[in-house]
Amino acid sequence: MCGLSRRGEGGERRLATSKQEDGPQTEPITAELRWAAISRLKMEAALSQDRTQDPFAGNVASSVHVAGHPIHVMLVTFPIALVCATLGADLFYWWSADPFFVRVGLWTSGWGFAMGVAAAASGTAELLLVRGIRRSAEPWSHAVAAMMLLSVIGANWGLRLLEGASAVLPWGLFLSVLGLVFVGLAGWHGGKLVFEHQIGVEGSKD
Repeated sequence: MCGLSRRGEGGERRLATSKQEDGPQTEPITAELRWAAISRLKMEAALSQDRTQDPFAGNVASSVHVAGHPIHVMLVTFPIALVCATLGADLFYWWSADPFFVRVGLWTSGWGFAMGVAAAASGTAELLLVRGIRRSAEPWSHAVAAMMLLSVIGANWGLRLLEGASAVLPWGLFLSVLGLVFVGLAGWHGGKLVFEHQIGVEGSKD
């Protein structure tokens, strides 16, 4: 009987020891799972809050397009290129005094203004027709910069029409440089709208 009781006590001790050894091993797993669940809930709450605070939430796809291609994005490349070409013509005229570059500057500034008006019209239509675009401040900043650019291009072209070669230096060159500055400013804001906020990209915010 004593042997049986001793063996029974030994078995109870081994069972208690095994429970003590198993206990600390299960607690870290439970704590890690609990921490992961809490972290996931916090992340989901933060994401849902960001979606509700996103001014571009909802549909911001282009409403003025041809076969899914936004007209404004296609048109803005022309005034950008023509503003750069006008500045190049002015610099070549300053360097060479060749009247050919005066005519080049006149044509590039004139077509730059015309294509700028077309791009501005399509961009204004996007701004006013798409609620997801017009309710944020950033598209309006782009629009203001674009209007200032268009004003500079128009003034540059009008000055050349009225005064000819004498308009190139110094004011024509100054307006060409100023136009390039506004190209960079408007392009910066426009690039943020497309690449960061996916404005004009079909199905981007669905």
